[in-house]
Amino acid sequence: MSNPSSSAPAAILGPPKQFVLPRDNDLDVSFNGWLLECADDQLVRDKSGVTVCVYFTEGGSIVTQRIRWSIVKDRRIERHHVGVFDSANWSEAIEWFKTDNQGRFGAVSKEAWVRACQKLPQLKAYAIETVN
Repeated sequence: MSNPSSSAPAAILGPPKQFVLPRDNDLDVSFNGWLLECADDQLVRDKSGVTVCVYFTEGGSIVTQRIRWSIVKDRRIERHHVGVFDSANWSEAIEWFKTDNQGRFGAVSKEAWVRACQKLPQLKAYAIETVN
């Protein structure tokens, strides 16, 4: 029996691809899945910036990636941070973004997250906070 959370993405996004995401001070993360969205921002006259990406795995997990980069002496230096959240903990991805950005859901992270959530029916409810 196929995993229902992984069958819909293939119908919407096409076949999965293999990804290997580097992480600083930890093992790299490898998975088969889909890149849902990336957003980026260049700061300080193209001398630094941030790229945020959101992926969905064949097994139904969300993988978040943040790359902060800067140009120092004409050399690009990157710092990589990756989070993995299974289907029972998708909402924790938002907290990961906040923790990764000094407690705030930054504009680049929010842009990538909201656009990613809009691409798959099972994620749409996570694009906005609903209160009673």
